[in-house]
Amino acid sequence: MSNLPSELAEWTAAQTNRRKNALVAFLAVRADVMEARQSGYAYKTTWEHLQEIGRFKYRYETFLRYAKRYITNAHDAQDATVKTTGQKNGGNKSKPKQSVEPKIPTQLDGGLVKSGDK
Repeated sequence: MSNLPSELAEWTAAQTNRRKNALVAFLAVRADVMEARQSGYAYKTTWEHLQEIGRFKYRYETFLRYAKRYITNAHDAQDATVKTTGQKNGGNKSKPKQSVEPKIPTQLDGGLVKSGDK
């Protein structure tokens, strides 16, 4: 009988640990990646440099996925939160909301027509 099920169990546990390690490694360099990005460097250039100096040893696809999740999307979500709370661009200086009158259907020649469609 094959020992494959137990080998697969060990292998999947190792893969899970590897993913967790990749995330930990990325989060350790996240601030540096953000700083490089703000200085105008591309993700690819930053990843190549981190590879060379041994600070991030995982594939570029992994690096890019985490960059999108923990930098790009996190930044977009923060912007959305700031915009909805009105704290960006000089505080809460939004225009007052204008009331919109609902269009009430009226009777015309036996059929219903919107009030603005006469």
